[in-house]
Amino acid sequence: MAQRGRRLPRAVRLLILFVGVGVVGILGYRPVSRIPASGVASLPTLTISLPDAQACSSIVISPDGSHAAYVLSANGGKTVHLDGKPLARHSKIRVPWEELRDGCLPQLLPGLFFSPDGRRLAYAVARGKQWAMVVDGKPGTAYDELGAPIFSSKGRRIAYTARTGRRWQVVVDGSEADRSFSAIGAGRGLRGDPTVLDPIFSTDGKHLAYVAITQTTIGFDYYLVKDGQKIGPYTEISDLTFSTNWARYAFRAGIADGKQVIVDTGKAQPAFAALSAPALSADGRHLAYSALNDRRSPVLIRDGKLQSCSGDRRLRTPIFSPDGKQLVTLITGKEGQDGLVRDGVVVAWAGESPRDGIYTVTFSPDSRRLAYLTHEALVVVDEGRQPGIPHDWRFVFSPDSRHLAYTVAVPDGVVPMRDGVPLIAPVEEVNSLTFSPDSVHLLYSIRQKSAGRAQCYPCIDAARGTAFEKIFPDFYFPVPDQYYYYGYTAGQLHRVMTLISAAEEGRERTHIRQMVAQIMAPGVSAIRRRELSQQLTHAQDLVYAGDVLLAAAELASPMAFDDLAATLGGLHEKRAVPMLIRQLAKDDWEWSAARTLGEIGDPRAVPPLLSAMSRKHKPARSMIASALGKLRDRRAVAPLLAYLQESPDDIAQVEIIRALGEIGDPLVVSVLISRLNDPKKIDEEEYVAREIANTLHILTGQSFGEDGTRWQAWQEGSRPTAK
Repeated sequence: MAQRGRRLPRAVRLLILFVGVGVVGILGYRPVSRIPASGVASLPTLTISLPDAQACSSIVISPDGSHAAYVLSANGGKTVHLDGKPLARHSKIRVPWEELRDGCLPQLLPGLFFSPDGRRLAYAVARGKQWAMVVDGKPGTAYDELGAPIFSSKGRRIAYTARTGRRWQVVVDGSEADRSFSAIGAGRGLRGDPTVLDPIFSTDGKHLAYVAITQTTIGFDYYLVKDGQKIGPYTEISDLTFSTNWARYAFRAGIADGKQVIVDTGKAQPAFAALSAPALSADGRHLAYSALNDRRSPVLIRDGKLQSCSGDRRLRTPIFSPDGKQLVTLITGKEGQDGLVRDGVVVAWAGESPRDGIYTVTFSPDSRRLAYLTHEALVVVDEGRQPGIPHDWRFVFSPDSRHLAYTVAVPDGVVPMRDGVPLIAPVEEVNSLTFSPDSVHLLYSIRQKSAGRAQCYPCIDAARGTAFEKIFPDFYFPVPDQYYYYGYTAGQLHRVMTLISAAEEGRERTHIRQMVAQIMAPGVSAIRRRELSQQLTHAQDLVYAGDVLLAAAELASPMAFDDLAATLGGLHEKRAVPMLIRQLAKDDWEWSAARTLGEIGDPRAVPPLLSAMSRKHKPARSMIASALGKLRDRRAVAPLLAYLQESPDDIAQVEIIRALGEIGDPLVVSVLISRLNDPKKIDEEEYVAREIANTLHILTGQSFGEDGTRWQAWQEGSRPTAK
């Protein structure tokens, strides 16, 4: 039996070492310095000190949110840091990375590229006049030019384009492919040169495709290269698309006679004068595209069959629903406006103006809801227009498809909306609308100035978090009840982990939004809206109720605005004054706005109310006079007296006289007594005379009724006996 701890002879140990090295060499093993797995579900908070703002500008967060990388400059060199620790120092790193994509203007890329799982990092470093791609800490071969690196979905493979001299190739996992191409890409740049585009990995990472271009004596030949096999040549290739399982692919190609064809998994379809990009359903079972035939008439082709005329000469790409069962196309009406067609049936028109097109057509994840944008509204098909217009032309469905979020620009800033209801009062900027995985909560970041200094805050629903100078775009959910984000302030980068239960706003705020949503909803009865308005004035969180009402009033219909404004008046919400002053200029809103300004009682409303009174029609003028009376501001006395003489409306005159009594200026007594002694006017306006008598009683304490003679005698000092 061998003794424990006894060392083997030196010769035997050397033999084992040589055998081990030989086996490693035979197997082709190369150690890879990958980033350790983060254990995302238990990520701790992280604080990294940064020396300057330039370092902050180079920060890149991994797609899974587990790591942060950035570049620091010092002593003529640059060092890549990962989570606060230095990785490698280089003379020059390509940060930021400028690249021409899709034939458009150059795009600035961050220069540091993470794999989707966050475990691999790639970037380019200078080698003299050439560039080498550093992957997992190891530099590769140097080339004259490099394209941005592309990782497979699981991060196990990496590919990028590279140029040596005038020849391009694709480098896959460090191995070089065919060097015979003039360019790798699809499409043309601003000067007509082929544009460098990215290779495409399949979902499982087992396949790779790209478009390769070779120069001939008369132009360029385009090929699709899929797993090393060339398909072509064509005079042009663009809009390459694959089904989710990669069993089917399609692209638009040019042929020799100047026409275009759709190539469906290697098979060319009938040629047309012009084509849209092809659309494949996610399961790969259906293919659709628009085309112009030889007579330049627009047609739709679906699964190889010619459909009825699409009517869209702009040849916009059809859109399949996520389940592949519905197809949406756009058509152009006789007047030039856009129409939305779903499975051959027109479901919406953009409007009468040709300029009011349909944009950003989007299905919900479950394919049951369909939304789109026009210049005037966000519309959900079969549900109607949503309040406001998304100011950044974007909106997002929740994962369960039940909720819709977007941001709306209002005069005082920007408001995040959920299901048509504002979440908070207007702020300067709203970014990164993100639903929680269970669709219950909406997360976003806001930017707001306070004391002349801009601050950024993370928010969940209506609850606001800690202030930062900058919050990075994404929120991450390692587990359903937690989320985290990155924020920068005072020279430090923070990773903040938050429990959703600790950040929730509570049931009260949710209930407030639900009541506001009912008030704004079409078809709700006036009685029900009034009941909800009364309930809101007794809410526990009155500050938040004011926030939501302020934003909602900017977006409501005239009927809903009346009840929302009444609630703001009941709350005496002085923050609403600027908004209400703006609404005075709108014919359908001025009555409610004037009433609420009177109830709030802010003296800022006096000049706008006087200005509105000079131009508004009879009903509005009476309400404006009533509001001025409630404000009790003597600046209104002289204008009200002038309007009293000018206005032919008896109702407006009564309200003006009543307002003068509420203001309580004794200078109006003589004017009102003179009015009572004008026989012509009193005969025509008996109830006006009664209101003058009541007002004189309020101002003087005397009771002479409508007898102008007795009032005149009292004024002259004879002091008649009161009735």
